[in-house]
Formats: sequence, C-alpha cells, structure tokens
Amino acid sequence: MKLEKFDYQIGNKRKKKTFLLLGLVCLGAFITVILYRTFASYKVTNSYNIIGGKVADFSLADGLSMYLVNEDGTELATSIVPMRDEYIFDSSRSSCQNGTEIVYNDEDKTITIDETAGDTCNVYFNYVPLSKQTLYALGYSDDDIKTGIPYGPSGTNETGFYAAEDDYGTSYYYYTASDADMPPYIGYSNSYYFLIRINGNGSIRLIEDAPNFTYFNLQNDDNKYIGFMYDDLETENEYISSTVKLSLEKRLATTDNTLLDDVIFCNDRSLYVDIDDYKPKEEGDLATGVGADNTYYGSYYRMRNNKPTLKCPQKEDAFTVEDTLYGNGLLDVPAGLLTVDEAYMTNLSNWLWSWKHSLTGTMSPAMFKDSVSYIYGFDEGLNYYDVSDSIDYLVVINLKYGTEFTGSDGWFDVVQ
Repeated sequence: MKLEKFDYQIGNKRKKKTFLLLGLVCLGAFITVILYRTFASYKVTNSYNIIGGKVADFSLADGLSMYLVNEDGTELATSIVPMRDEYIFDSSRSSCQNGTEIVYNDEDKTITIDETAGDTCNVYFNYVPLSKQTLYALGYSDDDIKTGIPYGPSGTNETGFYAAEDDYGTSYYYYTASDADMPPYIGYSNSYYFLIRINGNGSIRLIEDAPNFTYFNLQNDDNKYIGFMYDDLETENEYISSTVKLSLEKRLATTDNTLLDDVIFCNDRSLYVDIDDYKPKEEGDLATGVGADNTYYGSYYRMRNNKPTLKCPQKEDAFTVEDTLYGNGLLDVPAGLLTVDEAYMTNLSNWLWSWKHSLTGTMSPAMFKDSVSYIYGFDEGLNYYDVSDSIDYLVVINLKYGTEFTGSDGWFDVVQ
C-alpha cells in the first residue's frame, strides 16, 4: 500500500510540473505577442496584416504598403491614400500576396480590401501631371510629345506637342510646322476652336475660329491704353475695361460658360528697363510705363531675343475672374486673347494667317513710342500695331480639366 501511495504522489508531482511548464510557455507567448504589438507600431515595415474594409487615412500600424511613384520611376512610401488628382491608381502593379482583390474608388479616393488573415498587399499610385492626363484623354500618348523646341532660328520646326512650364506646372503646346498641318480642332457651344496648348492645371486653352474685329482701345495717346484693364485716376472707377475686353464679354454672352476654367490671361506690362541687359535705344526712352513716356515692354524684349515664356511675369497683369492665388481676380468673364509668346511658340502667328488671311491681335504690349501705344499682332509674321486700329481679336477660352470629348485624330467635340 505504501508503494501505491508513493506512485500516486510521484504521478501527481509530474502532472504539476507539466502544467507549470505549459503555463510558463503560454505566459511567454502572451508576453511575446504584447511586446510585438507594442513595438510594431513604432517600426516602419513594408508589410502589414490587412484589417480590411474601406481605407481613407491608413496608419502605419495596419497591413498595407502604399507607394507614390514619380515620373522617373522612383518610389516613396506613404501612409495615406493620396487625395490629389495627379496620382493615378496603378491596377496592374497593385496586388495582394493571397490574391485578394484591391478596389480603388477615384471619386472619394479610397481603397477597399476584403479582410484576409495574414495577407499582405502592395498598392501603387503613379504621378501623372494633370496636363498629361488631358493629353491622354484626347487620345495622344507620350510618343506625341516632341523633345527640344520647335521655334526660333535653331528650332526643330516639327509638328507636335512640346513641353514648357507655365504658372501652374507643365504645359503642352501644339506647334504647326507648315500650312498643311492643322492644330487639333474642337467644337464647343455652337462654335469651333483651335487648340493652343494644354495648361499646367490640365485645362485646355483654345482660340476661336471666328472673326472678331474690334479695337484694343479707342484711344492710344497714353501708356495705360496698352492695358486689358487700366487705372483711370480722373474718375471714381479704379479700373476701366478696354474696348477689346468689352467686345469679348459681349461675344461670350451666348456661350455656355459652365465648362470654362478660371485661368490666367496675361497682359504683360513688365518694363524692358527692368531686364538685366536693357540698353536704351535712344536718349528719350525713359521706360517708365506712365503717361507719354517712351516705353518698351517685356514682350518686346522676349521677341527680339527669342525668349518666349508661358509664365506671366507680374501678378497684377495675370487676369482672372475669382482666382487671386495666381491672378488678379479682376475679370467678369473667363475670356481673353492670345499672347505673343503663345503665337510665337505655336507658330500660330504664321499658321492662322494662312488659314484666314486677316490681321490678328494679341494682348501683349509692345511699346509706347512717339505718343502712340502699340500691341503685338501678326499677319504673315509677328509685328506690332496701334491699339486704336481695328483688327481681328480672336476669343481665347480655357476648358476645365476633366472635360469629356468625342472624336479622334485631331477632331473633337465637347460632351455637354
């Protein structure tokens, strides 16, 4: 009997040791989990356990890796779904290890991933400038974007799209090398327009294919009359609209303005004298831009030196309707004119003459000389004209980014 009692005690002790050992193992595992969860939130990794559901503001604590991919292919890890329209969800690269579907909603910028235990997912967003997205929307590709510059003595003189910076980002302007070429043609609101360029914000700048003969201003004996709008110190009005501005507003009264964007129209009144290599042409060239002082303007310098720009040098000359971040907010209607820089860079200064054979004006001041204000224009090439001459001032508008089109191969209609 003693032996049996002894055996029972030995067996009981073994059970206690086993339970104790199992308890220690479980406690160790529990502590390991706690420590892992505690420290995991402080380390950045490339894989996380998917919680699932709709993701708008993802933190680095959940099982998802997201990357912003630049145009040059470099990648930047991110913890939130990008909200800017420049980032496009890459469905071809984005995937989960276990094959779980990733659904992206472009409207509210969210991704939805069904919960799968232990799954890891990588999501990629490619950076595509709004202007390039618009280019693609019109059916063009990267192959249609030329390199170099097409204009000027050393230009390529090859028809196609070319990149240049404007006030909003990268713009794509269309250069026509010969009379046989034609800029993209777009129908909108019972009229037709030629594409000048895609603006850096993705909107499309168009010039109307319809005559609009008027005066830039009826008076010409003061520097102020080169202004699309100008100060009049003799009246209570702070700004006076030019004759051509009033003409454009009247013309657009029957146009559907709902798709028009509030983008800069540049009436550059910067002074030639402010440019580093300015040299007075003669002793009387005071270049103040005031009253009857002889003055040469920035556009005159750029055209003489083959240095056009799509940027507006002065905010006070950047005419907009409501936008005061980039522009002056002085317009009533989102309409303006071609700049001499645009006419030169796109070769519209030659092409439009061959198309319609009429003298066309821009909104770029050239000079005030010998008591006369001159604005740039073109017939068979660039020239400058008395602001009180009646010439063809073609309406320029900008269609909003995201505008839908039908058509192809350079012939389009706006979906309204």
